[in-house]
Amino acid sequence: MLDDEFDGLEAADPNDDNTYVFGHIYKHNVVIGCLPSGIYGTTSAACVARDMVRTFPNLKFALMVGIGGGALTPERDIRLGDVVVSEPKGQLGGVLQYDLGKRLPDGKFQRIGQLNAPPRALLSVFPEVRRRHNDPRKRHFMTDNLARMEDMPEYSRLASDKLYRIDSRYHSANIFATSRHIPDIEKKFERIQHLEIRAADEGVRSYVDSYMEKLPRFVRQSLDLQEETRTGIVKAIDGMFLLATLHLDSLIGTRFVRAFRDALRRLPTGTNAYDHAYGLALDRIEGQVQNRRDLAIEVLSWVVCAERHLKTNELRHALAVIAGSTHFDKSNIPAMDDVISVCAGLVIVDPGRDIVRLVHYTAQEYFDREKKKRLPHAQNHLTTICLTHLSSDCFQYDSWSYPKEIYYGWNWRYPFYKYAAKNWGYHARETTVFLAAVLEFLKYEKNLQVQRELLGWFRDKSDYLFSAPRVPRVGITELHVAAHFGILDAVRILQDESCIDLKDNFGWTPLSWASFNGQAKVVAYLLDTGKVCANSTDSVSATPLHLATRRGHRAAMELLLTRGHVDVNACDGSHDTPLHIAVSQGNVATTQVLFDHGADLFQSGSIYTGLAELAIANDDAAIIGLVVEKRRIELDKALLLTNAAFKGSLVVIRFLIDKCKVDVNSKDDHGQTALMIAFGQGYLEVIAFLLANDQVDLMSKDSSGKSPLHWAVISRNMAAIKFLVGKDEVDPNSCDNAGRSALSYAVANRRLEIVQILVKVKNIDINSTDKRGQTPLLELACELTWSAAAVHQTKAEMSKRDRNCSACANRKADKRQQAKINRTMAKIEEYKSIFDLLVDEGADRGVKDDDGNTIESYQQSERRLLETYQARIQRTQKETCQRNSTSGNPCPFITQHSERPGPSFSSLIW
Repeated sequence: MLDDEFDGLEAADPNDDNTYVFGHIYKHNVVIGCLPSGIYGTTSAACVARDMVRTFPNLKFALMVGIGGGALTPERDIRLGDVVVSEPKGQLGGVLQYDLGKRLPDGKFQRIGQLNAPPRALLSVFPEVRRRHNDPRKRHFMTDNLARMEDMPEYSRLASDKLYRIDSRYHSANIFATSRHIPDIEKKFERIQHLEIRAADEGVRSYVDSYMEKLPRFVRQSLDLQEETRTGIVKAIDGMFLLATLHLDSLIGTRFVRAFRDALRRLPTGTNAYDHAYGLALDRIEGQVQNRRDLAIEVLSWVVCAERHLKTNELRHALAVIAGSTHFDKSNIPAMDDVISVCAGLVIVDPGRDIVRLVHYTAQEYFDREKKKRLPHAQNHLTTICLTHLSSDCFQYDSWSYPKEIYYGWNWRYPFYKYAAKNWGYHARETTVFLAAVLEFLKYEKNLQVQRELLGWFRDKSDYLFSAPRVPRVGITELHVAAHFGILDAVRILQDESCIDLKDNFGWTPLSWASFNGQAKVVAYLLDTGKVCANSTDSVSATPLHLATRRGHRAAMELLLTRGHVDVNACDGSHDTPLHIAVSQGNVATTQVLFDHGADLFQSGSIYTGLAELAIANDDAAIIGLVVEKRRIELDKALLLTNAAFKGSLVVIRFLIDKCKVDVNSKDDHGQTALMIAFGQGYLEVIAFLLANDQVDLMSKDSSGKSPLHWAVISRNMAAIKFLVGKDEVDPNSCDNAGRSALSYAVANRRLEIVQILVKVKNIDINSTDKRGQTPLLELACELTWSAAAVHQTKAEMSKRDRNCSACANRKADKRQQAKINRTMAKIEEYKSIFDLLVDEGADRGVKDDDGNTIESYQQSERRLLETYQARIQRTQKETCQRNSTSGNPCPFITQHSERPGPSFSSLIW
């Protein structure tokens, strides 16, 4: 957590039992306290905070850090590990603590208290924190942070995850995938070993035997007919098990033996078997008694024509609605078993998702082709049911209610409400029979007010308005609602009754709503009237083209650009053009549309991000290809390559090198190639790809003089180091501008395993000197001397500590100091191992640097330090004993000698 640790107070408040860790985070001094082991709870945490504030009265902020059980919602997806920031909004102080409220019988949540808002000084930095968090230019420090965590192996993971990269080869994993017979999928796997799964004949015969009880009595009494049935079904289904069920269902209720045998012979086979079987199933549904038939037709209408799959409770509530009734009677809700039983095997409940769906994907394909013929009144009926349910007297709207309370509160008691409120208009769009009912529904003020609240909330939940404040839902008229749902006939009538270009409170016109929801027919009609402004802007300066682009509605974009003559390069409040939005989403189709209509690359991109950089950040080679192809500006492809290397975008790097023929050795402003950058960032897959390129220059140098070998050593990439030193063209003694070789960096980083590789390289110069005249061995001697000095100094500080301080304070201080000594000693051991290795390999011990330092001089320096610290401690002990003798107190260095012996000052390295 801390960027650096240091030693803090030697003595805390006498009544403070906390143990503290001191350190820096950026430029801030930080002290951290923690609850005792096994203790938790807000009361215990308050005790720790109380003692901390007493010991450190100059603290600017005291922040409580813990794990909160987040009550997540669809808009606030709180997960373990998230940092929840409290931000006041409206009448709320910030984070709403769940136990400071109660749930009312009607499902609403009533607050009975709240937490305080954060200090104003913290609130003032929120906008800047958000900006930096969303700034795609920020550098990734993951590699540096991981290097600092090497002493925590329990948290380590694989350096890269290749499992989900389709271009990776798996040597120890077997991939097994299943699919239906879909040509597009089969084509992708045509070179892969495959196995066709078919129903075994014996399995089908066993299934038919289990079905015999449902067949007519004369079949159950005749062994010959039973065998004919088994043989006929096996032959007809040709390995497709679903057909067995459909064919057997078609045989139920046959009255005569001859009719049964004729039906068995006429069972369809081949590609048309499913269509024929589904047609027979619908015929059987039509042949049921009226109540069962009507229920089955209504169920199929919902399952086939709904905008999404309905959950079981949603469907049951929908079936309970009586068209034209103003009251919802829960006693009308049918049992799910009854719902399924009337549908002749065409409808099932998916137990894993609790949704109601058709029995097979081929059934959906059948109804997509035949629903207008077999379910001609489905959309009319669904529209009626939705409008009836939304107009029910059980939904009472209060003007003070939040839209979320409306949406979730009502839906909690009436599961079908959520679907009806969000989708009624899409069903109404498909029918003109109920246009009068739609207009009457919208003109009723209660219904319109609910639509205002819910449409406004749906809009605010979109990614476009993630930062927009909640404002009262005013200004949304019947025309806005009709445009949102794409009900063209209603728009034609309503535009005569109200201003066709009227803005709501967020600045959205009917054209904005239609563009945002991709209602191309309404967009075309509104533009053709000539009464709307296609370049109108909302409260964040977004045009209808921005809205259509953000939602990926290509047809609406084409209409706005061709008929509306909208400004393709208009900027919104974030300085984003539609092209920037399309690129940020990686949408090739919308990007192509904007390019075709003259989108300008110069104006594309926010104040923080360039267009190409954004495509690289999204790992989107297709967008980069469009940018390069259009060449509206002269792009620096070399800069694109190095930027892609900095982001680790292998897809873009491969595209630029293989397709655009960019020089693999191109350099950025710092003289670094893509290979050097990949080493510095630790992108293993990018490194492997670049090293496999025959054209890569392994001795290229950046502006600081570092070669790829330098960067491989700095990034500690063992595989790359072994690869590079094995190449004849790589000079292991190459030095940077400071005169340092790769071996020098390996020594400075205390990487024994890397030094062991480098000293074995042919022609390696282990006595190479940098610009200060230091060899790796002399540099080690210097580091060893100063590390030993730090240990001696810490021991001296521990020895001269005031013995009259409380024993508890001394123990805490000693514990911190001993931890510091242990860390330094571990560093010394690493240095000594490398020192001994270089000596064994013939490193010159008599070398002298430009300042005259030698290994012998460093030995003398440690001896002088030992003498200095020893004399200082003896002087301090003598002065303390004399002072205590004058006051009549015993000498602490004699009475406590057995408890706290003095330090042992001997050479740690020589």
